[in-house]
Amino acid sequence: MTLADLSSIATAISAIAILISLVFVNIQVRQAEKYQRALVQQERASRTAAIAMHLMDPAFAEVHFRCMRGDANITDVELRQFMGYCRAAFLGAEDSFFQYEEELLDEKAYVSFRASLRVLLVPPGMRAMWQMTHDWYGPEFAAFMDALVAEAAGLPPVGQLAQWKKAVEAEQRKAA
Repeated sequence: MTLADLSSIATAISAIAILISLVFVNIQVRQAEKYQRALVQQERASRTAAIAMHLMDPAFAEVHFRCMRGDANITDVELRQFMGYCRAAFLGAEDSFFQYEEELLDEKAYVSFRASLRVLLVPPGMRAMWQMTHDWYGPEFAAFMDALVAEAAGLPPVGQLAQWKKAVEAEQRKAA
């Protein structure tokens, strides 16, 4: 075996080693991407849960309910509380919107996010707050929200208590 033969064998082995390394790097990149998506989803869930937990405070729950309905008999402080809630919700929505644009949020999560946001925008008080704060956001997100607001405006209001009672009755009938 000549030196040239050994050199050819070494080159072939090096090429195979590089190919194997590239396969492992590809696997690691895919795992890192999945991990990153999981972190994004976890942050979205945590943010949404924090906003929802704020509604557990009985004093704010009443303010929230009245503001969502569009009750004109609210105080400046109550409006400020509702505005803070809406700002948190809108900032979270903006973050999810941009994550989707950057392909950090997959299609399933985006569809869920969009459907939830549309329902959130059904009450007139929420849509009014969007109109008040519309200019606080970039044009792409504002256009996205404007389209959802237009969709939501055509939807019937959800009587959650009545809806819940019907669902409970249906579940009780199933159990009987």
